[in-house]
Amino acid sequence: MRFCRLMVSGPIAIFAVVVLVSGLALADPSPATIPFLNGAGTLTGYFQLDSSGNISNFDFSVTAGMANGGAMRAYEYTPQNSTAEYTTWFGNKVAWFYSDQNAYGLGDGSDLMLEFDCGGASDCFAVAQSGLSFQIDGASGEWSDPDLTPSRALATGYINVGDPPGGLSFSVGPTATGTLYGGGSTNPPTESVPEPASLLLISTGLAAVARKFRR
Repeated sequence: MRFCRLMVSGPIAIFAVVVLVSGLALADPSPATIPFLNGAGTLTGYFQLDSSGNISNFDFSVTAGMANGGAMRAYEYTPQNSTAEYTTWFGNKVAWFYSDQNAYGLGDGSDLMLEFDCGGASDCFAVAQSGLSFQIDGASGEWSDPDLTPSRALATGYINVGDPPGGLSFSVGPTATGTLYGGGSTNPPTESVPEPASLLLISTGLAAVARKFRR
């Protein structure tokens, strides 16, 4: 009887761990790297939204590279040295990160801008949910501020949405790890990835079943 219980409880416990780990992986996609065009360096990072829809945390790293008008420096945009906002740029929604510590020539800072393809929706953040991806539009890039030289443009990339504790996360990457949003509506798609909280409950229940079989 003990052998039978172990045969049942072992796989259940393993499955519970797999469910939980899978949920965490879906909940918070790891940032990947997007190249700037013409070998002008790379971008890696993410930002997070709070419950009010404001950018509450971010961490973007750019590597050095030769760009339009000169050399772009390696730099890391964080709340400690930069500011951030979600705003409109020529009618398109953008996440904008500005630092006054990354000075270039006549410029006194640097700007990093990510332009969302909202698929016709008026506000990408209004439709964002865990398991979605947005394409990064061609106006995205980094430049010195205010003279705009040097500057570099991002290659094609995506912003993948996860749901860690405290609000949604938006991680950049070269591929869409979730359902690519092509909306045209302010309503999110009906198909969605299970919420981390639900996956946690499932894995907890499976673990409880496994413990019961061990007794």
